[in-house]
Amino acid sequence: MKSTAPAKVYYTKLSRHTDNVATIKRVCPKLQVRRISGGVSNIVFSFRGNEHVRRAFHTAFLHHACAAGMDMGIVNAAHVIEDKYENIDKELLKYVEDVHLNRCDIATERMLEFAATLNPKSKSCALMRQGEAAGPAAAMART
Repeated sequence: MKSTAPAKVYYTKLSRHTDNVATIKRVCPKLQVRRISGGVSNIVFSFRGNEHVRRAFHTAFLHHACAAGMDMGIVNAAHVIEDKYENIDKELLKYVEDVHLNRCDIATERMLEFAATLNPKSKSCALMRQGEAAGPAAAMART
């Protein structure tokens, strides 16, 4: 008799260049998984204290993972509302997705270098460079 209980699959990122989204795409059909969920905030512990980068990682991962078949993510609901995928700074998003989607061998190093140039008081949807003042005037100066 076939079980009707949902299959449980546990995945931990073992390598810094493992493509989590591709793993979701492979795991679901192979194991006939009915539901897949995960703790989204567990994917970038290394950026604690660098919230704008961390939140951009969470937003991009949630966007791509749901498209790949993830049914549920354990998230901070306030961040999901505030940090819409479409509003994430495009330059930051490029670096984040290079890491998430394993686009190149040095994606992690490039992300770390880029993150070091950002003001810690930035928001993922309103980046500021080191030494840059907050507010609308700073955003206008960049354009």
